[in-house]
Amino acid sequence: MQHASTFGSWLEWKRGATPLRSFAEQVGVDVGTLSRTERHQTEVLLPTAVRICQGLDLSVGELFREWQGRVPAGFTQLPPKQWRGCLTGRDIRRWLQRILEGHRRNRELLISALNLIALRSGLQTSPLPQLTQLFSLADIEKLLWGFPWLRLEVEPPLEEERVIAGLGAFYQHGGLITLSEIGAHARYLRRRRGMSLPQCCDGAGITLGTLTSIESGLVKRLRLDDLLALDACLQADGRLVALFWWESANRLALEKEWANELPALAQYAPHVRHVLVSLLIGVGRWLQHIYPDDATWLAMVRQELGLIEGSLGRQAASQGGK
Repeated sequence: MQHASTFGSWLEWKRGATPLRSFAEQVGVDVGTLSRTERHQTEVLLPTAVRICQGLDLSVGELFREWQGRVPAGFTQLPPKQWRGCLTGRDIRRWLQRILEGHRRNRELLISALNLIALRSGLQTSPLPQLTQLFSLADIEKLLWGFPWLRLEVEPPLEEERVIAGLGAFYQHGGLITLSEIGAHARYLRRRRGMSLPQCCDGAGITLGTLTSIESGLVKRLRLDDLLALDACLQADGRLVALFWWESANRLALEKEWANELPALAQYAPHVRHVLVSLLIGVGRWLQHIYPDDATWLAMVRQELGLIEGSLGRQAASQGGK
């Protein structure tokens, strides 16, 4: 095809002669949104673009090759067999499922990790004897039932430049990431280029509200064109696009699995499941930070989750973890 100037033009070309209603059913996006996008009456949101590509079984790289004629370098991701040192979607899905199914050992694994993080992160510099175990199994029960007066969150180490600067490596190795991490990475890129918030907004042609919501990790309705403009302004060569796309794609995939494949999750509210996924991702990132050159923790987690046998766990640990 002659490369399209807009996502809407590409979408119209991709749909071809397929009736709009049939195409909408295939990609899981309503007819009105698709029609307005094709007629350039609305700007496509990132989650909508991700959902369309998932319905077409297209990767972000394949989309950009068809749409813009090139695949940015920042999209590069290693084959799954080469992923090392990160909690991946498979790990999170298994851990989440076992916690919700009531597996005591896997719940205890999370509690032990939370207590370790509290001690090793500096949150408890001089723990009192009665506070050496801040978290207990009861805290998981409270979290699962969504009590409004309890919030249990573990933010990744966002102030550690080594962690935030290396977010692209986590993506390359299939590690799940959070919006707060991507926002911190965008702020890192902006500051590295010596740009203030207003300067960056002017350079990218986006509003201050959009940029601040991105950097704070609170962005809710991110337009694909705004993301592309910010990526170009920061000379990220697709890295920001890839990170946001990866986060959104994994979130949508989890929600689809919750609806179709994991009946044990049906009794829990969606926001509870999202909170727990974010908690597990944050725990994994902190363990990477605490043990930067030792992937034994990851092999042990996978062994506890039943993803690898004991001997394989020891082998994986000796090879740097998978």
